[in-house]
Amino acid sequence: MSDHPAQHRRPRIAALLCLAGTALPAAASADIPDPLRPPSPAAPAAVAVHAAPPPAAPQRLQATRIGADDRYAVIDGNTVRRGERIGDAVVVRIDAAAVTLKDDQAERVLRFDAAGVSKRPAASKGRQP
Repeated sequence: MSDHPAQHRRPRIAALLCLAGTALPAAASADIPDPLRPPSPAAPAAVAVHAAPPPAAPQRLQATRIGADDRYAVIDGNTVRRGERIGDAVVVRIDAAAVTLKDDQAERVLRFDAAGVSKRPAASKGRQP
């Protein structure tokens, strides 16, 4: 039997590689969440007693239509006429490029917010715009 140091190291190296092979996946999986695991129940969040309600998203004017006997506007996908409610506000006035809303606090004017958009009346029959 030869007493060569390389022969004694081989079993030790093999044992270390086996141990490292079992420890590495466990350590790596600790950092990566399992996408199929259902969410764990979270601790109830602390609720502020006097928290203000979250601010409402600003309303967006999308279209207006001024006809001979009727006017309407499309705000956030809802068609409204003068006197109708949209959220907490009442439609007070509808113009070609703006709609005036009034709520308990004040009046506000919604305008088209797209850059470069200009509203002008459509041409009458027989005339070019």
